[in-house]
Amino acid sequence: AGSPARSDAQKRLIAGEILPLADAAAVVLDVLGDGPAWIVLNPFASIDVASLEVIAAARARRPGRLAIVARAPHDTQIPSFLGEASSRSILPALRTSDAREVLRTVLGAATTDDVVRRVATMGGDTTLGCEEAARLLVASGDLVREEDAFVWRTTPRGGVEGVGVEELARGRLELLSEDARRVLELVSVLPRGASRDVLRDVAAKDGLHARAVAHALTVLASEAWLTPRDEPSAHFVRRVVQ
Repeated sequence: AGSPARSDAQKRLIAGEILPLADAAAVVLDVLGDGPAWIVLNPFASIDVASLEVIAAARARRPGRLAIVARAPHDTQIPSFLGEASSRSILPALRTSDAREVLRTVLGAATTDDVVRRVATMGGDTTLGCEEAARLLVASGDLVREEDAFVWRTTPRGGVEGVGVEELARGRLELLSEDARRVLELVSVLPRGASRDVLRDVAAKDGLHARAVAHALTVLASEAWLTPRDEPSAHFVRRVVQ
């Protein structure tokens, strides 16, 4: 059937024009279509106030048919113009036993309790932290694969203790090649949804050839820096590389 015709407001937005709030809200509703819809703000802290105002205006024009879901720390103050929360779910911090179960899944059932316990301690009380700790230790060579398990390359890393997710990611960032790091920096400053053609054009102006960009994207995806859509895999990645 082909793509639906763009509205006048959409064309103006694509052309770079700053739209009045009502027109911007209309664009959101045009994109979402006529049926009930969800807008997911994940993470909430990365959404600027102007965008939140547009979303609030769009929901006001479609009462009861546009739901907003936000992920944020439990003590975050949600702007009143978004309306009152109809429900709230608080995800508790991981218990030590739960962190070990997460890492048992990541590292494999054959990995010894000592390895799992030490990595869990380093990863802290979030699933993302545990995963990032495992990635760092594997990337740095502290943990190596031996048949179906991960083992310490020589001896356990000394002084293993809880480290913030961003600090763990910085440790992995230092292990990237120069090309991979430069491409990750470019992806992190480009707008979300930018195509590979845009990335290649920007990279070429930065002195990176298309082949180097393609190889770097493969490496970054395999090491969980990027999603399959060439976007940062977690909200903190942009902060770490900038």
